[in-house]
Amino acid sequence: MRFRYFALVVVGIGGAGLYWMAENNKKDAEERRQREALARAWSQSAIRLEDLKFSRVHLKDRSYGPYMALDGIVSNNAKYTLDSFDVQVTLKDCEDKTKETNCRIVGQASGTASPAVPSGQTRSFGSSDLQFDNLPRDVQVQCASQPCNRGRVFNWRVTQVRAAQ
Repeated sequence: MRFRYFALVVVGIGGAGLYWMAENNKKDAEERRQREALARAWSQSAIRLEDLKFSRVHLKDRSYGPYMALDGIVSNNAKYTLDSFDVQVTLKDCEDKTKETNCRIVGQASGTASPAVPSGQTRSFGSSDLQFDNLPRDVQVQCASQPCNRGRVFNWRVTQVRAAQ
């Protein structure tokens, strides 16, 4: 009879211990999620786009597959290290590529560049692969007037900036 009571007490203590461990794990996981969310929020707000200066930005073909990349130079004038930034690139076919008149969008793609630029320094960057699905080979806009300087142009914009922790 004593063995049964002893076994019940051991099972009860074991069950309580398992319950305590599970609750403790839930609490730790929630605290970790909150810390990560705070770190992510800080990372995305520590550097303003105005603190970055871009130069010699160009779109180039990759040597493999149908991919392109946005390359250039970025100067970081913020107080924190620039970890990475996201870009969106838009390709347009224009009747006049120098003035960008009568344009039609033929492709859009997004990518990420991770140059790791310390505060007050400058680095080159290259984006991840940009794939423009179903991109026409030829310029799709025909000239309605002369002189005609039709061609393909690209525009780009930074959509997200992240500072290093």
